[in-house]
Amino acid sequence: MSINYADTISMYYNFANKYPYNITMPKPWKFNTHNKDAYLHYWYLKTDKIYFTFYPDMYGTGRLFVVFSLPKLLNGSNTYNVKHFDEDRCYQIISNKLSVFPWVILAPYDKPNSFHDWIASRIDLFVMHQIPAGKREDYQQAYELLTLPRYRAVKYKNTCYLNSSFRPDKKSNKVFRAYPKIKEIQDRICAEYPLSVHRQHEIYLQTMDRLEDLYRFEFMLRRQCIIYECKKRNIPSTMHEVLQPDFQKELLSSMISAVGLDRQILRTTEFQKQVQGIFKTQKSKSNALLLARCIRNKRTIPLTANQIYRIKNELKKQNIHFVTHRYINLLPVPLPLL
Repeated sequence: MSINYADTISMYYNFANKYPYNITMPKPWKFNTHNKDAYLHYWYLKTDKIYFTFYPDMYGTGRLFVVFSLPKLLNGSNTYNVKHFDEDRCYQIISNKLSVFPWVILAPYDKPNSFHDWIASRIDLFVMHQIPAGKREDYQQAYELLTLPRYRAVKYKNTCYLNSSFRPDKKSNKVFRAYPKIKEIQDRICAEYPLSVHRQHEIYLQTMDRLEDLYRFEFMLRRQCIIYECKKRNIPSTMHEVLQPDFQKELLSSMISAVGLDRQILRTTEFQKQVQGIFKTQKSKSNALLLARCIRNKRTIPLTANQIYRIKNELKKQNIHFVTHRYINLLPVPLPLL
């Protein structure tokens, strides 16, 4: 048993057979025919903690999707990671919830027995990072305007989305979010949520002093990204593999490091001071400042690939990011212990 870093999980089970489009499901299942493609018509059911969708014939096979938040399922709230995660106990809870599906009618001999039988469709991995007391607003402003390599910032409510795809018409397979969890909880208290959700949020608001100083970093990986990461490790893309602590830690560490969040991100004036001590020649100092300024202002970088590499490498040795902004120094996000 160990820490599990997952939040939202989407997984599906492929049935051995397909089913007729006009198949009838018992109440309270509902049918959705909004999509023009008949293969994407589905039955759905939303329970208190799990959302089910059943496609009778998704291009030649019946498919059951299950979407849930792992911390909400086990802890009652997704504010913190699940500690002492037990896969067998978790699947037992899922299995009990799956009783709402008419297995006896549709698939009496075709039922999944463990997470090995489910294919991972989406998983959100997150860490809670402690920031200096009273700096939440400054951190939020900084991350909303931060320009990271291969990412573009998208502001949505109190969340700063950084998508891996630069094409606005293309659905991204990897999305990075950064936001203060306390702000999300406060907003949900004001929204029309079930009474049970309000009560759970009120419990966590009692620890507001701690939540005020916690910032959430979350990576959402969709199916294609999961397949890519599993192929690199020569493992099947099943939920059992995706829920393994070593897989999650390694993946989180690599994604945090890829965007440089494990290094300190300095404000402009502090970066200028550090550059004076790191680089020896005036030319290299000027190039480092020029690189940071072009990235910050989203302009073309008039430097060669070799010059950019040398600047980034020198800064990385000092645990400093080459990206800067105009607010405050941002502490590095600690990597999960491998």
